[in-house]
Amino acid sequence: MKRADVDAYRAKLDKAVEEAQGKLAGAYAQMNGWPTDQKRDALGDVFAELCRQYGDAVGVTASDFYALIRSQSSETSTYKPVLAPNVPAEQVRAAYSYSAKQLYTKQPDKILKSLNGRLRRYVEYTARETVHVNASRDRARTFWARVPSGSITCAWCLMLASRGWVYATEQTAGGVGNEFHNDDRCMIIPSFDDSPELEGYDPDAMYEKYNQARDEVLSDGLEPTDKNIAGRLRDMFPDELKDGSEVPSILGDAAQGWPEGIQPVKPRIWRHVLTRHLPPDGKAASHFHTDSKYEISKIIRETLSNPDLVLDKSDWVGVRNYHKMIDGNEYIVGIIEKNGVSSVTTAFPPSPMNRRIDV
Repeated sequence: MKRADVDAYRAKLDKAVEEAQGKLAGAYAQMNGWPTDQKRDALGDVFAELCRQYGDAVGVTASDFYALIRSQSSETSTYKPVLAPNVPAEQVRAAYSYSAKQLYTKQPDKILKSLNGRLRRYVEYTARETVHVNASRDRARTFWARVPSGSITCAWCLMLASRGWVYATEQTAGGVGNEFHNDDRCMIIPSFDDSPELEGYDPDAMYEKYNQARDEVLSDGLEPTDKNIAGRLRDMFPDELKDGSEVPSILGDAAQGWPEGIQPVKPRIWRHVLTRHLPPDGKAASHFHTDSKYEISKIIRETLSNPDLVLDKSDWVGVRNYHKMIDGNEYIVGIIEKNGVSSVTTAFPPSPMNRRIDV
């Protein structure tokens, strides 16, 4: 399979979706000044028609793509691809009704952002289902995989794409549409090779990340649900995912071991800790003994949850330092209490010159 063919297919899907989004924006602009109820009904009709029209178009594109990939394989039997149906009309209408509530707010124009995400999802539904259905119907030995687009993807897509190449049978043809979210650009790609490969798609590396996140979820005594694992992926690989956590969720979620009575760590505090103490370029004299942001977040959580020592800071009212030895290294987390609310102010390994305050 040629990566160039997959990229060309992706470009055709993008072109169709962007054209549909452009028509939606144009129709909305023409409705400027209309009564809200009238605009709601008319825009709903436009949205539904665009989902149908462009769903039909990308279905043909996907059918042609399936035939192309098949023709490049060693498979000699004949097969004529079929078109999958579009997303059910009632699902389109229900989704539109939810987005249409935005029209009755102080920022009605935000409806376009919501509908654009849904438009991509529902238009590309037909392309994905067309490949998926044909892979399952074809008597050739066929595999399919969920392949993300671009250099990075979101946690949900990484988790599902980590399954790799799935052998297609009638039993696996139950539909994949519900696994995709708004603005999702993942593709369903077929293969007729016994050991499928595609340049730029490494499901083994994704699966390794998935297992690391799953292990962390289990180590915290949580159920390894898709939601919990996806959340932990965002914590562990924030710079490798589109939706990586700004602040790790374990620094605020009591269900994940964050101590009751302490506020979640604020983004500016998290940035402060990393700017000063993340090796190798932290600006402070002392650095954490790991360059993993996730491991640092675990150190902070452990120090607050199970401190070896808690000392009030005599010269600052309401300030306490939590001390903890972890793997032979000392760490301190500073807490300030104001109006009965306890918040993290800093976290660091003390330097030899000062063992109780962040210098």
